Amino acid sequence: MSWQLLTGAHTIGFAHCDQFRDRLYNFNGTSQMDPSLNATLAEALQKKCPPANEDEDAATIVPFDATSPLQFDVAYYVGLQTGQGLLFSDQVLFADASTQATVKQLASSQQLFFDQFSQSMIKLTSVVSNQTGNIRKHCSAFNDEAS
Repeated sequence: MSWQLLTGAHTIGFAHCDQFRDRLYNFNGTSQMDPSLNATLAEALQKKCPPANEDEDAATIVPFDATSPLQFDVAYYVGLQTGQGLLFSDQVLFADASTQATVKQLASSQQLFFDQFSQSMIKLTSVVSNQTGNIRKHCSAFNDEAS
């Protein structure tokens, strides 16, 4: 269950349009919207992120969790149940039968999420500290590429 818990970090934070634009306009090369994306959310995202506007991509950010973007809570998992996962990799957690029950369980109990998330972070920290490498300062680039 650890990796499903770690994606729960997306209950806070933001993404740039280029991280999810294909879900809005060209899902899997179909020139269509991702059918798993909530229609109301898609409409709001299309207003913020036009089909191709690289100049605005750097400036435009959208919260991973539109319900409570600055609160660490279970709203991320609740949103997945109604197609409100911003990234496809998030939404597939609810679409996949092997992880759907976990999403439902975490959405139903904030205390369970808090307890399990903290245990998963401790486990991840021990894995990272026991291997060669480093933790990225910016998630989208290796440290030697980050500015």
